[in-house]
Amino acid sequence: MSAYTAAEASEIMAAAMSNEVRFIARMLLNYKIGIWTGGAIEVHVGIGKNDSERVAFVNTATLEGNLNHAATPQELVNLANWI
Repeated sequence: MSAYTAAEASEIMAAAMSNEVRFIARMLLNYKIGIWTGGAIEVHVGIGKNDSERVAFVNTATLEGNLNHAATPQELVNLANWI
């Protein structure tokens, strides 16, 4: 059994092997499978894994009418376009 959660392992792998993870992500899109290249979605959004930060992010997005306060806003735009 691993000492890491799946999200933690994903973030570690993304940090250690970013080029390989981006390559795999591009390949998986051919099969309509999307993965976050930085690990968990929270990495791209720039928040912690708790409800108060999630709510604050959504509230800011709603008030500002955009996602520019995310850590990597283009990744979120890409997700929306992919969906």
